[in-house]
Amino acid sequence: MTCRSDQVAVMADERLRGCLARIRYERDGFLIGVLADNTVVKGHVLEPRVGLEYVFLGRWVDDPKFGRQFAFENYEVRLPTD
Repeated sequence: MTCRSDQVAVMADERLRGCLARIRYERDGFLIGVLADNTVVKGHVLEPRVGLEYVFLGRWVDDPKFGRQFAFENYEVRLPTD
């Protein structure tokens, strides 16, 4: 499966799409993950799975300690079609 990464502005929020490559932190449904293009995402996900493609809806934040991250409030899983 080939995954795409892209960003599209949607009103005040943005849409970010990419494959979850690594889980940096996960606890009580909260995830800090790294996408295949090294973008860091954070938010609540039920049962995150490395290798799946996700579409995240949220905004970019600059954390003083951890740098630029995409903080999402909503997401959807893009299931493989092949």
